[in-house]
Formats: sequence, structure tokens, C-alpha cells
Amino acid sequence: MSNTAIKYLVDKYYAAIVSPAEQRLFDLAFAAAPTQAEVDIFLRDWDIEVKNMSALMLSYFMRAHPELKFTEYETPRLRGLLDRWRFSNLEKIANFAKVAKALNAAKIPLLLMRGGAMKYLRPELSRTMGDVDFLVPTDRLDAAVDAALAQGFKCKYFEREKNLDRVLRHQHHAVDLVDADGKDALDIHRLLFAGCPNGEQFTADLLARAYPVTAFGAEVLLPADEDFVFMLLINVRKNLAERTSLAGVLFTLFDIKFFLDRASNFNWQQVLDDARQIEAEPSLKLVIAFIRRVAPAVLPADLSERIPLSPREKFDLERQVFDELYFTDVSLRRGQLRWKGLVRELKLVLKKFGQYFADKFHFALYKRVRRSPRLTGYAVRRTVKGDDR
Repeated sequence: MSNTAIKYLVDKYYAAIVSPAEQRLFDLAFAAAPTQAEVDIFLRDWDIEVKNMSALMLSYFMRAHPELKFTEYETPRLRGLLDRWRFSNLEKIANFAKVAKALNAAKIPLLLMRGGAMKYLRPELSRTMGDVDFLVPTDRLDAAVDAALAQGFKCKYFEREKNLDRVLRHQHHAVDLVDADGKDALDIHRLLFAGCPNGEQFTADLLARAYPVTAFGAEVLLPADEDFVFMLLINVRKNLAERTSLAGVLFTLFDIKFFLDRASNFNWQQVLDDARQIEAEPSLKLVIAFIRRVAPAVLPADLSERIPLSPREKFDLERQVFDELYFTDVSLRRGQLRWKGLVRELKLVLKKFGQYFADKFHFALYKRVRRSPRLTGYAVRRTVKGDDR
């Protein structure tokens, strides 16, 4: 039944995310040896003015294959997309650098993750970034958040009395920070994701295997390549389940290929060990199946077979199918609707109903009055004072 569950979920996500045109792009981008003829055929049916995020993916491919020629129409536009996103992220990187230097001064280690880390590793290939994510030791979360607050940032959700605020932080896997203008800026993690099993030990292990670099003027840690790929894969599962950052799901493939291409001895066993440590084997197996549906050559063909599932884990996959069929949409709607918000909306609706009936009454009244010279003149004289002598 687990294979049936995986197939159902993969088919559902694939239909929701990958259009036929995007699949053609992936077939081209992840081909072992793409040819000029294949590029020419692809561009013949491609409309860069319509395909925004997909066009950014095509710009990745263009940078990876300078030997292939693009037309005078596509080339400047694809380069412009890269420049646009590179410059759009400068403010977020500057925000991160300010806080990272403060954490350096406080001797708080930080592990740069996701888009911020890829920005450092591949500065020529930018993508959309909602904020900059980084991980700190679980027992240094308060000190890290306080250091960020001292730099002028604000907690997005925890603006309460200080002691209560500290308690609330540790009920979550991360603390979101906004800048002075209220724009998303930073996401300080103590755990990889909400409800992460064995999360505190996993955070410690990630930090222990990480390596130091100087990024954006601050001393930071980057995850070991195997840990980075694991985090990318698990984040795909989160995006698929929560319907968030679906474009980011597809960019992940380029990131994974980057790590696999640069490693002469990539250790897939460490990725599997990471999944086992935080009980993410069903999710990993599902994401592997999805990626192999989109781009079969990116991951090893036998990788999924190396992940045996227990009866409990098979049940977890079946429960994910149940969620997709019944639970997830209800959960998302429930999260978007709050009681106070519903009451406020109800008051607005009632106000509109009251306005509707008041206008209906006045429309009928004024319609009758304006037919009578006597009544019209009376109404005007009562309202407009003047000298008609």
C-alpha cells in the first residue's frame, strides 16, 4: 500500500506544480548532454514574457551551459532576470549581515541555511527570498533573538511581556523577525522544522558537522553537503504539503544537482541517517519519488529502495494520502479563518445589509419626492439657504 500511497501523492503534486512546458524545460536542463538543436526546438515554443519563474530557471540553464547559444531576444532578458533577483535580495542580505555580526560579537554560532546559503555558494544565481534563515544552538535562541532586537528588528508574532515572550519562543521551531518597515527579514531557527523529532540533538549534530566560512562580512557555518541536500529534500516535502513556495520546489533540483556535481564522493548514507534520526524516512521516500518523476537523472535510481519502512511509517504515508483527500484543505482554511476575524467580517456584512435596506428605502422616497415640484422645492429650501428675492 505504501507504493500506492506514494504514487497517488506524486501524481497529485506533479499535476499541481509542473506544467507540460516546465517539464520540457527540466528535460532539457537535466539532460546529460543537451545539444544546440534541442535548445533551438525548445525556444521555438517558449514565451519568456509569460513564463516568469520558469524563465528564471531557464536562466540557470543558460549560465550552466555557456557553450549553447540563445537568441538576441532571450539572452538579455534572461540575464536581466538574474540581475533583478540578485539586486532585490540585497536588503535581506544586509539585514542578515547586521545580525550575524552581532551574533559573532556575542559568540553565538549560526548555521546559514536555504536561500541565504545558496546566495553565498552561487552568487551568480539568485532566486526569490522571503527572508534569510539560519540555525542557532537551541540553548542560545534567546540570546540570538535579543541580539537581533538590539539591532532594530522586531518579533513578527511575539510582542508581549518579556518573560512570556521568551517562553513562547521555545514553543516554536523558529522566531520570525521583521525590519523597521514591517517587512520579513530573518528567521532564527532552533529546530529544523516544527515538531522535529529528536530536534535538539539534530541541531547539535548539524552544527558539529558544519564548516566555517566568511559570508557577507560575518563568520558563519554552512551545512555539510549531505546535510544541506537532506534539508533541501525535507523542505520540498513541507512546501508540497503546505502549498507554499511551489516555485522553490523546482529550484531545489538545481541546488541538489549543484552539490552532487561538486562532490567527488557524496555520501548518500548520511542523508539516509539524517532522515532516520528525525523520523523523516516516509517524507524522504516521497520526495525522492517526486523528484525522479520530474528529473529522473538527478538522484540515484536505487535511492528509494535503500529506505525500508516500518508498519508505522507505512501508516504515516497512508495518513498523508488521507490528509490530501480530506484534511489539508480544511486545515488550511481553518488557519486562515480566526474567530475574531469572522466576527469582524460578520459586522461588516451586517453593516452592508443595513446600508442596502436604508438605501432602498431612501431611493423609493426620493424617487417620489423628485416627481413633485412642491415637495422638491420644500426639500431644497430646508437645506439650501439663500436669497431668491
